[in-house]
Amino acid sequence: MAQMKKIFSLSTLVLTTLALQACSSSGGDAPSKITNQYCSESTLNDAGRVQFIDQSRQGNYLFRGNLPELNDDTQFDYSGLKSRLSAAAECSDIKLPDNYRIIDISLLDPILSPKDTKASLTEAKYFLDNPEQGKYVSWPLLGSFAPPLPNENTPLLAQQKIGSTYTYDNLMERAEKLHRMMKKRDKDGVKNVYYLHCQAGCDRTGMMSMAYKIIKSRNRASLATTMGDYWPVQNGSDISTHSPGCGRNPNYWATSQILWLCYTKVGEFVGGDNWTQNSDAIHRAYISSCLAPIKMENDPELKAYKALPADGMGKLILDAGKI
Repeated sequence: MAQMKKIFSLSTLVLTTLALQACSSSGGDAPSKITNQYCSESTLNDAGRVQFIDQSRQGNYLFRGNLPELNDDTQFDYSGLKSRLSAAAECSDIKLPDNYRIIDISLLDPILSPKDTKASLTEAKYFLDNPEQGKYVSWPLLGSFAPPLPNENTPLLAQQKIGSTYTYDNLMERAEKLHRMMKKRDKDGVKNVYYLHCQAGCDRTGMMSMAYKIIKSRNRASLATTMGDYWPVQNGSDISTHSPGCGRNPNYWATSQILWLCYTKVGEFVGGDNWTQNSDAIHRAYISSCLAPIKMENDPELKAYKALPADGMGKLILDAGKI
């Protein structure tokens, strides 16, 4: 118990430091211009954060990005968002239909953040006043205050789906629902463009985007590929084969939540009926499928995620006092 108190105390210190990077602002200086396979020229400014994720056989589309609002979050930028969606689609050799609905999936949390409250009200009001243009969906995300830790409780929590991954954030349930939404055919034939966003289009947006992809993983190999893709997509490294994401690594909250979801998926693959009894196999698979594929060469702080023991996060937590 004393050891766990120490871990959670140190985790709080990590959060205090790293949560400053949280998805709280879409402004700031734009990172330098980069080139990737999807666009000959692209920038990671506010417009460049809108990116294509997926297209379904039913003709629906999924994009991710940052908050589409103007004038201090008092005006929903519908026309600007449509322009950025078209540009992002073109970058990925996709042509959007002339007529479509925007399903605005906001990951903001109006309960915990006054800034999120203001922005959420602006979005909700816009689509209430303009229902023919789409609709507003609120899926508030928080993240996890600690990653999967190498102890006897972790397999049980994952198998029983106890914790913010499965309760407050409902990450697995929402990812599965998003897949069903992508397969939906509306009676009037109009296609839907689903737009995932938080404030900056980085942490909570990256979390939901990854959940969508993790759910699709059919085996450990495909899961490892998905995990390996996430960090380059977020931080812009290896830009010859990956889209630039939001220009930086995800923060602690988002990364911890993604690791929980990956751990759960690994448990489904190798855990059998009793994950506690098979905890050693799950931890080994978690290391190889969730942690080993992560590419973080340019971020010394986040290299600790791969430092092992067991969960890859232990060193970051235990070294919290040095951050």
